[in-house]
Amino acid sequence: IERERFCRLVQVAVLPHVADSTLPLILAASRDLAPAYRAINTYPGLLEQGIDANPEGLSVDDMSTRARTILDALYEANLAEWRENFGTQRSNGLATSQLSEVARAATAAGVAELLFDMDSTREGSIDDTGVVREVSEPDAESYGIVDEIAARVLRTGGIVKAVRASDLPDKTPVAATLRFPM
Repeated sequence: IERERFCRLVQVAVLPHVADSTLPLILAASRDLAPAYRAINTYPGLLEQGIDANPEGLSVDDMSTRARTILDALYEANLAEWRENFGTQRSNGLATSQLSEVARAATAAGVAELLFDMDSTREGSIDDTGVVREVSEPDAESYGIVDEIAARVLRTGGIVKAVRASDLPDKTPVAATLRFPM
C-alpha cells in the first residue's frame, strides 16, 4: 500500500511533464517498485520495457545510454510497422516513393503521412499543380523541394516525420501514404 501511495505521488509529479500522450515514457525503477508503479499508471505512453535499476544508483550518462537503447528499439519497431503498412498501401495504389508523385499528392492534399530524408538538399521549385522543377545549382527562385513537400503536407493536416535516408524505401528522399489514389 505504501509503495502504491508513493507511486501515485510520482505519477502526479510526472504527468504534467508528459501531457502529450504520444510521448513515450520509460520507467526507471527498482524491481520491487516497478510493478507498483505499473499497477497505478494511467499514462498510455508508458513503455513496456523499462530500466531495471534504482535511478539514484545510475549516472546521468548511464541512464541516458539505457534510455537511448530502449528508444532506438521503439524507433526500429515503429519503422518496421510503417514499412509493412507502406508496402500494403502501395500494392493498393495508396502509397508512393516517387518524388514527382508525392509532390503532386502533397499539393492536392492527398498525403496522409510523409517520411522524408532529413538531410536532403535537392533544390528546385514546385508549381501550383505539384509539378517539380529541379535545378543543379540553387538560384533566387529555388528552394529545398523536400522541405516544400513537407510544408504542403503539414498545411493540409498530414503527418510528417524526418528520418535517415537509409530508413526510406527505394533510395528516394520521400515516401508517402495517400488519402486517396492519385
